[in-house]
Amino acid sequence: AVLQEAGGGSVLRGWRKEVDPDGSLDVYLLEFAEAAGRLGISVDVTLLFGLDSLDTLTLAELAPVEAGVVRRFQAWIDKRFDGRPIEAFAAMQEICDADTLSCEMFVRACTQLEYTEKTHGELHQVYSFLDVYNDDDIELEDILFLEKDPKVRHGALMKAQHKMLKQAGQKMLLEAYQVDVQAGLPSAHRLCQRKWTAAWLEKMPEISQLKRKDWRHLKNSREVHAVANFNTYVNRQFGNPVRAWRQSLDKEGRYIVTRPQLSAWKTRQLELDCDFAALWNRLDLDKDGHIRLEEIGSNYCGALAHFQKWARLKHSTCDAVWDQFAEVAEQNQSLSNLPELKYFSKEHHRNYLPRLRYQTFIRLLEAMGYPGDVKEAGECILLCKALDFSGCGFIERVDLRWLDGWNSPKWLSAVPDAAALETLRRMMLQKCRYPLRFWRELLDLDDSGLVTWFEFKEACRQLHFTGNWAGAWRELDPDASGTVTLHEFDPASAAMLSSFKAFIERHWGCVEFAFKTLDSDGSGSLSLVELKRACRKYGWGGNVENLFECLHVE
Repeated sequence: AVLQEAGGGSVLRGWRKEVDPDGSLDVYLLEFAEAAGRLGISVDVTLLFGLDSLDTLTLAELAPVEAGVVRRFQAWIDKRFDGRPIEAFAAMQEICDADTLSCEMFVRACTQLEYTEKTHGELHQVYSFLDVYNDDDIELEDILFLEKDPKVRHGALMKAQHKMLKQAGQKMLLEAYQVDVQAGLPSAHRLCQRKWTAAWLEKMPEISQLKRKDWRHLKNSREVHAVANFNTYVNRQFGNPVRAWRQSLDKEGRYIVTRPQLSAWKTRQLELDCDFAALWNRLDLDKDGHIRLEEIGSNYCGALAHFQKWARLKHSTCDAVWDQFAEVAEQNQSLSNLPELKYFSKEHHRNYLPRLRYQTFIRLLEAMGYPGDVKEAGECILLCKALDFSGCGFIERVDLRWLDGWNSPKWLSAVPDAAALETLRRMMLQKCRYPLRFWRELLDLDDSGLVTWFEFKEACRQLHFTGNWAGAWRELDPDASGTVTLHEFDPASAAMLSSFKAFIERHWGCVEFAFKTLDSDGSGSLSLVELKRACRKYGWGGNVENLFECLHVE
């Protein structure tokens, strides 16, 4: 009963898993005692082993019925394949056209090879004897213990043991390396890494992978630090990113800045201390070789884009809005007392209205029906600060003319559209079944972990989605950052990947070492069965089929 429970309902699997892992079909007294201790049972050894031989216990003595099943399977291999389990497994592989066999495939292949069951379910019992870890998958190594040639059998077992020992040794070295690195001991310390051992260790693929991982963390940290310094400097020197763009970065009014231009600008800013390469990598997220206004000041640019959209819809241009101020001032008595509008008339507004204070500008827009938020921290305040070239609290006509020359991206002024996003999600799932697979197959093609507006547009085009692209994007990007992360796109997929990554690092330290360990047949690729077996064996409880389908992207 204990072996049946340990074997997941199979006495034969329980025997192999707990008592006889090498498949010799007998066990020594000391080995049995260790197994009994692990299982937490106590037995009378003389009754179980028998007085005639206290040295060994065979499967036939413990479970004669199950032992009979194994003997019949061995006899079938002896008769049909001359006692060569390698040839038997190769024949099964050929029938099933697979490298590894599930229980259903094993039963079907044995039946086609004319194995006759004496009792119902006999082949399922044989499979449980071979499938020690109950992962519905066996490979050649799982059947080689039935080999009668002692040299072949010993060689196969030694090969499997050597592989396990090598993997265990590499894992131990990897853990030791991590401990030494984290300790940060000085070179003169007796426990620190020696140069001759450190050089050898760092050539290991697993440690190289760790070093690359550390480098990626360092690279990301440098980029975040560089952008933080850039924003601090720009806000201190110019007040906001848009004013910095107009006064210093893009004096010619081209509305784009190339890498050489930004490099030359950074050189002139003696007080700006940041890594230029890191700064450029973070600003140029779409990797098109230049940065745009919206990539350095999305909040301010959002206010500009909303005003530009309204002005073009109502008055054709932003400059035409300035011309409308005359009529608004004449028609609205409450505005006539404002200092700038006291002597204002339609005939002389070009001469008498060179500039407007924020408050006056906002009140004129309110009178014209502009829908922007007029609260202190609202959209109109951001609009005024973005249009104010000099930073003196005034807006001039030339500021609106500058805004007319800017082609704002459509998504900046779009209203979030949940219905459009829901329609798009349905189309995504129809094409790729899983959100993560769609993310990897059509959105994040460069595996950067971020999707830009241009990548999103291309994906919508490939899906033949004719709905509100910009509204769907703004629903995904509520903070108008210009990029969407996997967590924003599909939190469940992001959580699954994070969980699997933590699982990999906890057991193997890095992805490369995990892949080499899990690739049991050395084919250079992982099958779904191999991945399911590893996840079940080491305790990852996520959706393995979902993960496999999403990682397996051509």
